[in-house]
Amino acid sequence: MEYNDDDEVILFERHYQKQSFLRKKISLTVPICVLLIVVFLSSIFIVSIISFYWTEDIVCHINNNESRPKRSLTSKKVNLPCLNAECCTTPFDPNAPWNQSRLPTNIYPIDYQLTLEFHYLNQNNDQYNGTVDIVIEVQSPTNDIILHGVLLYSDFSVSQRSSTNNIPLTIDCVILFSDTQTITIHLIEQLQIGYVYDVRISFFRALNVHGIGIFENQFNKDLFGSECVIKLFFFIYLFYFFFSKSRIILTHFKPVYAREAFPCFDEPNFKAKFQLAVLHENNTKILSNWDESVRK
Repeated sequence: MEYNDDDEVILFERHYQKQSFLRKKISLTVPICVLLIVVFLSSIFIVSIISFYWTEDIVCHINNNESRPKRSLTSKKVNLPCLNAECCTTPFDPNAPWNQSRLPTNIYPIDYQLTLEFHYLNQNNDQYNGTVDIVIEVQSPTNDIILHGVLLYSDFSVSQRSSTNNIPLTIDCVILFSDTQTITIHLIEQLQIGYVYDVRISFFRALNVHGIGIFENQFNKDLFGSECVIKLFFFIYLFYFFFSKSRIILTHFKPVYAREAFPCFDEPNFKAKFQLAVLHENNTKILSNWDESVRK
């Protein structure tokens, strides 16, 4: 096949035009760069606002301050019984059986009704309050009710259940044993076999800082759930990851950490029914693996 000079010139010119097009450079002026930056930042701002309203149902206490105040509390000024064995007016042997690592088996819990109050948790006050009502059954006569607890206390009461009304019993003294983490409620009257008694203890303490009992932790919001728009913006994801910390309060009771949260018979052999009520602010949520009966 023969080519003449004209054909070669046309091919060369077409090839040259293609190369020159590829070698063209796009030049951006300063106003155009500023405009692009403004558009980019505006897009980030708009997407952030949209994602904020989309996650309005996820209400948590946002804590951007990583440092937490030291959690130390002192006992409240209330009408407590004497918290010392020397105050007991009736005979009390401080050596047995409460110096043992296991609880005595002369008393068994039947039912717990626990109420926890988280109304006033904030940056400067991590204290929660609670009241536990324990129904106990007596296996052998005794003047002492011994159970676990690592808390601060504001009230104790013991009463005997009867057909008409409860008969209050007189508490002689209450002794706290830190070595065995037990509470001994020493009564003047003796608990008798065949009767059922109610034990009510009001308590308070700061949130635990060791990840046991009732403690606080922080987490990042789930950006890969319904918030699909944020997936497209890696920069916004990093911003949320490092700066959008939410507060969560958790429980860890196994194997022997329930006593860090509320007074109880904290051993596997003392099984009982359990009812829990949690009082909290309207802008917080409570999640549980129990069946919820009432929401107020």
